[in-house]
Amino acid sequence: MVASVDQAADAAGQQRGIGLETSGASVTKTGAASVSVSSETGATVTLTADGTSGTRVVDDTAVADVAGATIVSEAMAQDSARQAISIPDASAPTSYTFTLDVPEGLSTRVAADGDVEIFGVAEGVDIVFGSIAAPWAKDANGANVPTSFQVNGNTLTQTVEHNGGTAYPVTADPKLTFGTSVYLNLWGSEANAIAYAFNAVAIGGVFVGCSSVFRTALKAFGPAGRIADGVVGLLCTFGGATAVALLWDALNTTNFNPNACYQKDIFDSSTGFYFVPNTNCE
Repeated sequence: MVASVDQAADAAGQQRGIGLETSGASVTKTGAASVSVSSETGATVTLTADGTSGTRVVDDTAVADVAGATIVSEAMAQDSARQAISIPDASAPTSYTFTLDVPEGLSTRVAADGDVEIFGVAEGVDIVFGSIAAPWAKDANGANVPTSFQVNGNTLTQTVEHNGGTAYPVTADPKLTFGTSVYLNLWGSEANAIAYAFNAVAIGGVFVGCSSVFRTALKAFGPAGRIADGVVGLLCTFGGATAVALLWDALNTTNFNPNACYQKDIFDSSTGFYFVPNTNCE
Protein backbone atom coordinates (compact mmCIF):
# COMPACT_ATOMS: atom_id res chain seq x y z
CA MET A 1 0.00 0.00 0.00
CA VAL A 2 2.94 2.39 0.60
CA ALA A 3 3.98 1.86 -3.02
CA SER A 4 0.46 2.68 -4.21
CA VAL A 5 0.52 5.92 -2.18
CA ASP A 6 3.80 6.90 -3.83
CA GLN A 7 2.37 6.06 -7.25
CA ALA A 8 -0.71 8.19 -6.59
CA ALA A 9 1.42 11.09 -5.33
CA ASP A 10 3.46 10.95 -8.54
CA ALA A 11 0.27 10.94 -10.63
CA ALA A 12 -1.03 13.97 -8.72
CA GLY A 13 2.26 15.84 -9.09
CA GLN A 14 2.77 15.75 -5.32
CA GLN A 15 5.86 15.16 -3.26
CA ARG A 16 6.49 11.69 -1.85
CA GLY A 17 6.85 11.23 1.88
CA ILE A 18 10.36 11.18 3.32
CA GLY A 19 9.98 9.17 6.51
CA LEU A 20 8.70 9.35 10.07
CA GLU A 21 10.23 12.67 11.03
CA THR A 22 11.72 15.79 9.51
CA SER A 23 12.39 19.33 10.70
CA GLY A 24 9.23 20.50 12.46
CA ALA A 25 7.13 17.43 11.57
CA SER A 26 6.62 13.98 13.07
CA VAL A 27 4.19 11.05 13.00
CA THR A 28 3.07 8.64 15.72
CA LYS A 29 4.37 5.08 15.52
CA THR A 30 1.77 3.34 17.74
CA GLY A 31 -1.89 3.73 18.68
CA ALA A 32 -4.05 6.14 16.67
CA ALA A 33 -2.68 7.59 13.42
CA SER A 34 -1.53 11.15 14.04
CA VAL A 35 0.85 13.73 12.56
CA SER A 36 2.14 16.90 14.24
CA VAL A 37 3.74 19.98 12.70
CA SER A 38 5.38 22.78 14.72
CA SER A 39 6.46 26.33 13.94
CA GLU A 40 9.69 28.03 15.00
CA THR A 41 8.00 29.11 18.25
CA GLY A 42 6.97 25.56 19.19
CA ALA A 43 3.28 26.15 18.40
CA THR A 44 1.93 22.82 17.16
CA VAL A 45 -0.93 21.64 14.95
CA THR A 46 -1.95 17.98 15.15
CA LEU A 47 -4.07 15.99 12.69
CA THR A 48 -5.42 12.64 13.95
CA ALA A 49 -7.35 10.16 11.83
CA ASP A 50 -10.48 9.30 13.81
CA GLY A 51 -11.19 5.66 14.54
CA THR A 52 -7.70 4.46 13.73
CA SER A 53 -5.82 1.84 15.70
CA GLY A 54 -2.87 -0.48 15.47
CA THR A 55 -0.40 2.00 14.02
CA ARG A 56 2.84 0.28 13.03
CA VAL A 57 5.93 1.19 11.03
CA VAL A 58 6.11 -0.13 7.44
CA ASP A 59 8.84 0.97 5.02
CA ASP A 60 9.67 4.05 7.12
CA THR A 61 6.03 5.18 7.22
CA ALA A 62 3.34 4.76 9.89
CA VAL A 63 0.39 2.61 8.82
CA ALA A 64 -2.94 2.26 10.65
CA ASP A 65 -6.34 0.67 10.01
CA VAL A 66 -9.66 2.48 9.79
CA ALA A 67 -13.06 1.04 8.77
CA GLY A 68 -11.94 -1.04 5.81
CA ALA A 69 -9.26 1.41 4.67
CA THR A 70 -5.69 2.28 5.67
CA ILE A 71 -4.07 5.55 6.78
CA VAL A 72 -0.45 6.04 5.73
CA SER A 73 1.20 8.83 7.77
CA GLU A 74 4.42 10.41 6.53
CA ALA A 75 6.58 13.44 7.24
CA MET A 76 7.12 15.60 4.18
CA ALA A 77 9.36 18.61 3.60
CA GLN A 78 10.14 20.99 6.47
CA ASP A 79 7.09 21.69 8.66
CA SER A 80 4.66 19.48 6.73
CA ALA A 81 3.20 15.97 6.94
CA ARG A 82 0.36 13.99 5.42
CA GLN A 83 -2.11 11.25 6.21
CA ALA A 84 -2.83 9.45 2.97
CA ILE A 85 -6.04 7.42 2.85
CA SER A 86 -5.63 4.13 0.96
CA ILE A 87 -9.06 2.80 -0.09
CA PRO A 88 -8.88 -0.86 -1.18
CA ASP A 89 -12.31 -1.51 -2.70
CA ALA A 90 -15.90 -0.33 -3.10
CA SER A 91 -16.93 -1.61 0.32
CA ALA A 92 -14.79 1.02 2.07
CA PRO A 93 -16.42 4.24 3.33
CA THR A 94 -16.61 7.38 1.20
CA SER A 95 -16.08 9.76 4.15
CA TYR A 96 -13.15 9.93 6.58
CA THR A 97 -12.93 12.20 9.61
CA PHE A 98 -9.89 13.73 11.27
CA THR A 99 -9.50 15.72 14.46
CA LEU A 100 -7.61 18.93 13.75
CA ASP A 101 -6.11 20.46 16.90
CA VAL A 102 -4.82 24.01 16.45
CA PRO A 103 -3.24 26.33 19.06
CA GLU A 104 -5.47 28.64 21.07
CA GLY A 105 -5.87 31.91 19.17
CA LEU A 106 -6.08 30.28 15.73
CA SER A 107 -9.12 29.11 13.77
CA THR A 108 -9.83 27.15 10.58
CA ARG A 109 -11.85 27.79 7.43
CA VAL A 110 -12.22 26.31 3.96
CA ALA A 111 -10.83 28.77 1.39
CA ALA A 112 -12.14 29.32 -2.13
CA ASP A 113 -9.31 27.20 -3.59
CA GLY A 114 -10.23 24.22 -1.36
CA ASP A 115 -7.44 24.65 1.19
CA VAL A 116 -8.33 24.45 4.87
CA GLU A 117 -6.59 27.54 6.23
CA ILE A 118 -5.26 27.84 9.79
CA PHE A 119 -5.42 31.53 10.58
CA GLY A 120 -5.51 34.24 13.19
CA VAL A 121 -6.97 37.76 13.24
CA ALA A 122 -5.68 40.76 15.21
CA GLU A 123 -7.07 44.30 14.92
CA GLY A 124 -8.83 43.23 11.71
CA VAL A 125 -5.64 41.92 10.08
CA ASP A 126 -5.76 38.34 8.78
CA ILE A 127 -2.69 36.07 8.95
CA VAL A 128 -2.65 32.50 7.60
CA PHE A 129 -0.08 30.40 9.47
CA GLY A 130 -0.72 27.02 7.86
CA SER A 131 -3.12 24.92 5.86
CA ILE A 132 -4.30 21.52 4.83
CA ALA A 133 -3.77 21.65 1.09
CA ALA A 134 -6.76 21.36 -1.24
CA PRO A 135 -7.69 17.66 -1.40
CA TRP A 136 -6.90 15.33 -4.24
CA ALA A 137 -7.66 11.66 -4.87
CA LYS A 138 -6.35 9.29 -7.55
CA ASP A 139 -7.41 5.79 -8.55
CA ALA A 140 -5.03 2.97 -9.45
CA ASN A 141 -4.83 4.23 -13.06
CA GLY A 142 -3.97 7.78 -12.02
CA ALA A 143 -7.44 9.13 -12.82
CA ASN A 144 -8.98 11.81 -10.61
CA VAL A 145 -11.61 10.75 -8.10
CA PRO A 146 -13.92 13.56 -6.89
CA THR A 147 -13.07 14.64 -3.35
CA SER A 148 -13.72 17.55 -1.00
CA PHE A 149 -13.20 18.83 2.55
CA GLN A 150 -15.73 19.98 5.12
CA VAL A 151 -14.83 21.54 8.47
CA ASN A 152 -17.07 21.55 11.54
CA GLY A 153 -15.34 22.84 14.65
CA ASN A 154 -12.14 20.82 14.99
CA THR A 155 -13.43 17.97 12.80
CA LEU A 156 -12.16 17.73 9.23
CA THR A 157 -14.08 15.40 6.90
CA GLN A 158 -12.72 14.27 3.55
CA THR A 159 -15.30 12.81 1.18
CA VAL A 160 -13.98 10.59 -1.61
CA GLU A 161 -16.61 9.69 -4.22
CA HIS A 162 -15.40 6.23 -5.23
CA ASN A 163 -17.78 3.51 -6.48
CA GLY A 164 -17.90 0.13 -8.15
CA GLY A 165 -16.56 1.55 -11.41
CA THR A 166 -13.41 2.95 -9.78
CA ALA A 167 -10.01 1.30 -10.28
CA TYR A 168 -8.69 0.42 -6.83
CA PRO A 169 -6.84 1.19 -4.69
CA VAL A 170 -7.81 4.86 -4.42
CA THR A 171 -5.46 7.24 -2.60
CA ALA A 172 -6.55 10.55 -1.05
CA ASP A 173 -4.19 12.94 0.68
CA PRO A 174 -4.77 15.42 3.51
CA LYS A 175 -1.44 17.29 3.71
CA LEU A 176 -0.76 19.57 6.68
CA THR A 177 1.70 22.48 6.61
CA PHE A 178 2.27 24.90 9.48
CA GLY A 179 4.72 27.70 10.25
CA THR A 180 6.69 27.67 6.98
CA SER A 181 4.50 29.77 4.67
CA VAL A 182 2.85 32.56 6.66
CA TYR A 183 0.52 34.71 4.55
CA LEU A 184 -0.30 38.22 5.72
CA ASN A 185 -3.20 40.11 4.09
CA LEU A 186 -3.21 43.90 4.54
CA TRP A 187 -4.97 46.93 3.17
CA GLY A 188 -2.38 49.42 1.98
CA SER A 189 -3.55 51.80 4.70
CA GLU A 190 -2.86 49.12 7.34
CA ALA A 191 0.58 48.42 5.86
CA ASN A 192 1.42 52.12 5.96
CA ALA A 193 0.27 52.33 9.59
CA ILE A 194 2.37 49.33 10.65
CA ALA A 195 5.43 50.65 8.78
CA TYR A 196 5.01 54.05 10.45
CA ALA A 197 4.81 52.53 13.93
CA PHE A 198 7.74 50.13 13.36
CA ASN A 199 10.01 52.85 12.00
CA ALA A 200 9.06 55.38 14.66
CA VAL A 201 9.91 52.92 17.43
CA ALA A 202 13.14 51.85 15.71
CA ILE A 203 14.25 55.47 15.32
CA GLY A 204 13.77 55.77 19.07
CA GLY A 205 16.40 53.08 19.54
CA VAL A 206 14.18 50.10 20.31
CA PHE A 207 15.08 46.84 18.54
CA VAL A 208 12.28 45.55 16.26
CA GLY A 209 11.26 42.07 17.41
CA CYS A 210 9.19 40.26 20.01
CA SER A 211 10.35 41.98 23.20
CA SER A 212 7.87 43.51 25.62
CA VAL A 213 9.78 46.78 25.29
CA PHE A 214 9.11 46.89 21.55
CA ARG A 215 5.43 46.00 21.93
CA THR A 216 4.90 48.56 24.69
CA ALA A 217 6.54 51.23 22.53
CA LEU A 218 4.27 50.37 19.60
CA LYS A 219 1.14 50.91 21.66
CA ALA A 220 2.10 54.55 22.22
CA PHE A 221 1.37 55.31 18.56
CA GLY A 222 -2.43 55.25 18.76
CA PRO A 223 -4.43 53.30 16.12
CA ALA A 224 -1.32 52.63 14.02
CA GLY A 225 0.44 51.22 17.06
CA ARG A 226 -2.51 49.00 18.00
CA ILE A 227 -2.62 47.47 14.52
CA ALA A 228 1.14 46.95 14.54
CA ASP A 229 1.10 45.41 18.02
CA GLY A 230 -1.74 43.07 17.08
CA VAL A 231 0.17 41.79 14.06
CA VAL A 232 3.41 41.47 16.08
CA GLY A 233 1.55 39.54 18.78
CA LEU A 234 0.32 36.93 16.30
CA LEU A 235 3.64 36.67 14.47
CA CYS A 236 5.65 36.32 17.68
CA THR A 237 3.30 33.65 19.06
CA PHE A 238 3.02 31.48 15.96
CA GLY A 239 5.81 32.55 13.59
CA GLY A 240 8.69 33.88 15.68
CA ALA A 241 10.95 36.93 15.80
CA THR A 242 12.32 36.14 12.34
CA ALA A 243 8.85 36.72 10.90
CA VAL A 244 8.69 40.18 12.50
CA ALA A 245 12.09 41.16 11.09
CA LEU A 246 11.15 39.94 7.61
CA LEU A 247 7.87 41.87 7.76
CA TRP A 248 9.71 45.08 8.66
CA ASP A 249 12.08 44.64 5.71
CA ALA A 250 9.17 44.06 3.30
CA LEU A 251 7.21 47.06 4.59
CA ASN A 252 10.17 49.32 3.92
CA THR A 253 10.60 48.17 0.32
CA THR A 254 7.01 48.60 -0.89
CA ASN A 255 4.99 51.69 -1.85
CA PHE A 256 1.41 50.95 -0.78
CA ASN A 257 -1.82 52.22 -2.29
CA PRO A 258 -3.97 52.81 0.81
CA ASN A 259 -7.09 51.48 -0.92
CA ALA A 260 -5.58 48.29 -2.37
CA CYS A 261 -5.27 44.85 -0.76
CA TYR A 262 -1.86 43.21 -0.50
CA GLN A 263 -0.51 39.82 0.46
CA LYS A 264 2.94 38.60 1.47
CA ASP A 265 4.43 35.22 2.32
CA ILE A 266 6.44 36.45 5.28
CA PHE A 267 9.14 33.77 5.05
CA ASP A 268 9.63 34.11 1.29
CA SER A 269 12.31 36.79 1.12
CA SER A 270 12.45 36.55 -2.69
CA THR A 271 9.11 38.36 -3.10
CA GLY A 272 7.62 41.46 -1.52
CA PHE A 273 3.99 42.42 -1.06
CA TYR A 274 1.78 41.89 -4.12
CA PHE A 275 -1.77 42.85 -5.10
CA VAL A 276 -4.58 40.39 -4.33
CA PRO A 277 -8.39 40.74 -4.62
CA ASN A 278 -9.97 43.04 -2.05
CA THR A 279 -11.92 40.07 -0.67
CA ASN A 280 -8.66 38.88 0.95
CA CYS A 281 -8.70 41.95 3.18
CA GLU A 282 -12.44 42.25 3.85
